[in-house]
Amino acid sequence: MPRFNTAAPSVSAAVADAPLPTHLRVRVAQVLIAALGALAVSTVATAQVSLDSSFATAGRRTVSFDLDSAATDGARRIFPTANGGYLVIGEASNSGVALALTRLSASGAIDISFGTNGKRSYPLQVDSVADVAQDSQGRLVFIGTEAVSGGSDVFIARLLPSGEVDASFGFLGLARINVQAQDEAFALAIGPQDQALVLVRTRANSSLGWAGYVAALDAAGQNPVSTVVSGIPEAGSGALAWSSGRNALLVGLSSSGSQTCNVGLYQVSLSGSGAAQQLASGFLGGVTLFNTTNGCTQARINAVSALPGSGGALMAGQREDPTAPGSGRQRGMLLRFAASGGIDPSFNGDGVRVEPAAFPATDLVFRAVAVDPQGRTLVAGNSRNSAGPTSAFALWRYLPNGTPDTSFNSGSAQIITTFPAANGLDSPLAAANDLRLIGPRILVAGRSRWTGVSDDDFAIAAFTTPDATLFSNGFEP
Repeated sequence: MPRFNTAAPSVSAAVADAPLPTHLRVRVAQVLIAALGALAVSTVATAQVSLDSSFATAGRRTVSFDLDSAATDGARRIFPTANGGYLVIGEASNSGVALALTRLSASGAIDISFGTNGKRSYPLQVDSVADVAQDSQGRLVFIGTEAVSGGSDVFIARLLPSGEVDASFGFLGLARINVQAQDEAFALAIGPQDQALVLVRTRANSSLGWAGYVAALDAAGQNPVSTVVSGIPEAGSGALAWSSGRNALLVGLSSSGSQTCNVGLYQVSLSGSGAAQQLASGFLGGVTLFNTTNGCTQARINAVSALPGSGGALMAGQREDPTAPGSGRQRGMLLRFAASGGIDPSFNGDGVRVEPAAFPATDLVFRAVAVDPQGRTLVAGNSRNSAGPTSAFALWRYLPNGTPDTSFNSGSAQIITTFPAANGLDSPLAAANDLRLIGPRILVAGRSRWTGVSDDDFAIAAFTTPDATLFSNGFEP
């Protein structure tokens, strides 16, 4: 049975200033996070944004796979289906890693006609599912890194909308990308002809530095081709998005300097097709983040989104608090690039916004970003308190000029959401991975702790706003 309850979240009492024992500080942090979730639910009547009561139970759905004793499940992406429902895909522990997916109806119910009781899973020989994308026919492409003799390759496979393996892709549904001896899968996007475009970190051997390449396979999973984009440090990160405005792939990458982290936006153009397909890369623009302590070890690029029509882009991620280098405290980070490719100074004055966590949280991480038709930026991520530790889904909205949109949630630009746990209370640990705008809904997918030290479930929250006539197909431009 799906795990949920209808109990109202608890509301915390006031916290005294006197020092508390460690176990009480942990409980206080948990209660405060739960209080924020309760506030988000209880203010539906006055809030601009709210959990969508027509979706699952009070706008929230969890799905468990529990394939082994660890029972660690987590959603990586959520996509629309042809019949108005949703496909949610991620991974589940299975004495290793299994690809796991479930299909939900528009109302958030598990579609039991899908797979077995609404779920499918496939064991994999990878450490994790690095990324997933949906092509124009609703097929799901996913990537990971697989150990091979002498190094590692990028593993890439495709599923049909039914969740069955697409045997027409590669060799019986599976293909590999081998750029150099050691290849790691970073990010995935789909091209205009359903090409699979993969950001690969690669090097010839362990004594050499890493380089960032984009590799492409055609829609049949054949004819691999690649091009170098830039260097990627050991702690580097990157993300991809296809831009219709540029008719090119956008690549966001980080690279280390001395006490700095350089964030760059690149484009990769595609020409030809099949065996004649070619890639060409170029640098568009970038910015240097100062006070990052040790290069890019405390700064990450987690998502890129193309701006509608203009050829510009948004990046979302995190960085160490610039006012307290060495603290390890994370701040949400947004960067906006203009159509010229350079950083856009009309956004927050310098093109970069660093968002502190809202009390009682101590850390904020931005994981996914999208733009609505009004030009406002929506960002999904994780609001965390290190004292617990506790974490919850966080959804933010910004005006086109980068200012937090305080009309979003009754004077606040964010809404915090938690999920039920096995003990009947709100879970102290939830982490978002994806954001999708589908019709009038804003959907956020990730994981939530059900019980114990490892039992996590798929977690999906659906939000709605009175002015939310958003993308009908769930894709950003």
